[in-house]
Amino acid sequence: MSPFANDVFAILRSRVPAPPQPGRLSYSDLVLALQGRNAARYRGLTPDSPALHAALGEVCTACNTNGLAPLSAIVVLFDNGRLTIPGVGYYEAAHPGIGDDYVARMRAWLVDVQQAEATNYPATI
Repeated sequence: MSPFANDVFAILRSRVPAPPQPGRLSYSDLVLALQGRNAARYRGLTPDSPALHAALGEVCTACNTNGLAPLSAIVVLFDNGRLTIPGVGYYEAAHPGIGDDYVARMRAWLVDVQQAEATNYPATI
């Protein structure tokens, strides 16, 4: 994975396994954590940055390649004061071909996020 994706992985890995609280975080919180990790490298990074979404896709691909639940499942949108669901790019990376079927997307993500929140990920993948 790229250095950026490795940083994303390290931050997400630190949030799981996540009992009794969910390990989820918003895209904005992920950006803040990255900037806290390396302010110079991540200055100007935003939650809707294509680079951020590419790094999350790398994490997803690496997890799938290694037989792990996609850790990027825990990164979700923040809407009306609460954490909700991942952005559309998540489904493209984690479940290519799932299409626009909302119910199928939700079922797939719920399985992924529950598995991710219960998994002990290795230090590197």
